[in-house]
Amino acid sequence: MTPDVIALTVVPTVTVLVADSVTLGVLMSVAGVVSVAIGTAATWLLAHGGAFAGFVLGGLFLPLVMTGMHQGLIPIHTTLIDQTGWTVLLPVLAMGGAGQIGACIAVWVRFRSNASLVRTIRGALPAGFLGVGEPLIYGVTLPPGRPFITGCIGGASSAVSSGSPPSSGAPSERSPSVPRTCR
Repeated sequence: MTPDVIALTVVPTVTVLVADSVTLGVLMSVAGVVSVAIGTAATWLLAHGGAFAGFVLGGLFLPLVMTGMHQGLIPIHTTLIDQTGWTVLLPVLAMGGAGQIGACIAVWVRFRSNASLVRTIRGALPAGFLGVGEPLIYGVTLPPGRPFITGCIGGASSAVSSGSPPSSGAPSERSPSVPRTCR
């Protein structure tokens, strides 16, 4: 038998090494296959669903942000970039944030006399323009409710144009800003 002092160090170390090996060897392989399948399905959905798919994806992105599950899209974006050279989802989903910014500006215009709300908006709006929507959601549009819903509808409506061919996120051949490797 091993002394308790050695067991105290060896058992956790072996446990972590075995768990890490299983995670890296098995679970990461399965996650890679699932990520590729989701990326392929998203590309197919936008190619065949067009405007309707853009509307649905753009409208459902903000509730996804509220739960923090939008972080789960990072491997899907990475897989899409690896497969095709760009991500078709990002322009569509970014419209959800644009709708939230529009709703926030509308609240600002409507309630200019509310000093506390104006201060909150002035602090949250720059973050929203940089792609961080949580301050806008939790500080401005979600408490009254209706601005959040109209932001989702506005984002969904904007995503219609992003989800419609030919501007489904794919860089065009004529676009000079797209590196040759992405075409």
